[in-house]
Amino acid sequence: MFKIKQLICACIIISHFFSFSAYAAQNPGLGISVAEEHGGTLKGNEFVSGASRGQVLMRINLWGAMNKSGVHHIPTRTDLVTLFSFAGGPMHDADLSDIMIKRKMNDKEESIAVDMNDIIASKKPSPMLEPNDIIVVPASKPLVSNNVILGVTLLSGILSIVIASIVVHDRVRYQK
Repeated sequence: MFKIKQLICACIIISHFFSFSAYAAQNPGLGISVAEEHGGTLKGNEFVSGASRGQVLMRINLWGAMNKSGVHHIPTRTDLVTLFSFAGGPMHDADLSDIMIKRKMNDKEESIAVDMNDIIASKKPSPMLEPNDIIVVPASKPLVSNNVILGVTLLSGILSIVIASIVVHDRVRYQK
């Protein structure tokens, strides 16, 4: 009987460890250094891509679920697909059907909705970018929110402490 209780306790403790590890992997601010993920060096979020000597570059702001989001200095006459390639492609949770290009033309703001899936399927051409465009690539909504994961992690921690105390209490009581 004691072996079964030990096995149950070990399973609970191990599941608690894995649930916290999964939560920490989704939240880099929990002791995982961003500098460590990039070989110990931080270069900021400003990139120069596709430039050759003497070429005129334009500034583009790329926000959201991209591998290299930030300010990109890219050649004029660059389209959205090429920018995505310069930026290392979208992250796994990027919502490619809801991309927004914010553009200011003649003191008027314009929003251009882009479905990258249509571009990939060759249904539409990749839009050309203009200087100072802001490209927003949203992340898709997860099935389970981070708050739920945190709640389950805390609950499993409390449950493992309660079960461990019951096992220790039973062990002490049976030894008397």
